[in-house]
Amino acid sequence: MHPPLPFASDETPAVRPPRLPGRVILRDTADDAIDAVLADIFMQAMSCVGAFGDFQFAVSVTPAVEPVLRRMLFDLSLRTFPWHKTRLWLTDEVALPEADPARRGVSLREYMVDQSGIPEEQVHLIEAWKPDAAEAYERTLREVLGWREKGHDRLDAVLCSIDDAGAVASGWTGSASLAAKDTLVVRDRSAGGVDEVKMSLEFLNASRMVAVLATGRPVKPALLEIESAHRAGAAAGCKVPAGKLSPKGGELRWYLDAESW
Repeated sequence: MHPPLPFASDETPAVRPPRLPGRVILRDTADDAIDAVLADIFMQAMSCVGAFGDFQFAVSVTPAVEPVLRRMLFDLSLRTFPWHKTRLWLTDEVALPEADPARRGVSLREYMVDQSGIPEEQVHLIEAWKPDAAEAYERTLREVLGWREKGHDRLDAVLCSIDDAGAVASGWTGSASLAAKDTLVVRDRSAGGVDEVKMSLEFLNASRMVAVLATGRPVKPALLEIESAHRAGAAAGCKVPAGKLSPKGGELRWYLDAESW
């Protein structure tokens, strides 16, 4: 039985957390770190629904994030999550054929959409197999977010993770995705050489909250590199992709366990 989620983020960390940009939530185990992520997302959702009437939520479907998605649906502490007021987005999608089950949208639908009760028209997946997928997704984002007051037309929360190279979501490897200005969605090539359509780094950094799950021993070198760059005031030149996360007008939160630090 997990503790009540609204209080999970207030536990005292067992050891000194690293000095990363933003706020660090350090827990003893990965399971406890997931509890903390869910507590903060739940509170963010309720706050945004109260303030704006909806909750704009973007998810990166990685193996590390999948347990979070599963628990969102089955933890009784989240039974009042405002799915009927939530707009669900993908941060990134691989350019595979529509029928390919390896697409991230398929996993998101399996873990969350089909069981949450969220209205189908409030789920926005990326049709990355289409040549104009980036432009089409950007148009949808602008149309949906455009209903909000200027300055609040942004994502309310982004849930992602990092891998052992410090890549966020599927990472950014092409110069276009790093340099894009006022562009919300880009087509890029992954480290494995596969085309992907993803939200730009600039757009993610405009979010109200970016929640980064960084658990397990393999991510520790990347976290050390980010901490070193942050201490030196050289975040802009950090070689680790996650070191370039810096929400403007929002909050960056890292969720770590004892193994990752």
